[in-house]
Amino acid sequence: MVAKFIEVGSQLLCLSVSGQHVHLLAKMPDGPVPRKWVGMAKRNAFYAVKERNWSGELWAVRGKVNPVKDRNHQVNTYHYIIRHIDEGAWVWDFRNPERDPE
Repeated sequence: MVAKFIEVGSQLLCLSVSGQHVHLLAKMPDGPVPRKWVGMAKRNAFYAVKERNWSGELWAVRGKVNPVKDRNHQVNTYHYIIRHIDEGAWVWDFRNPERDPE
């Protein structure tokens, strides 16, 4: 998902992937609504795991997209997502971009 968001020109700040949820904080480029950008990244991730012999369900039909209201909301959201590493989630953030984006 990281690779796809960067490829389409979003300003991805962080992303966490756990057994049940994916959370991300990104400024999307002009164009489709954010839900469409997320859908493209989900589709890209689906094909990536399918190539690795994944056979189960991967995504719910529709995720929740919450626009950031202000700077305080952005900072709180960023820290909320980063803290998922304490729960065993795979976490990527812009300060550590060399992590494998697949």
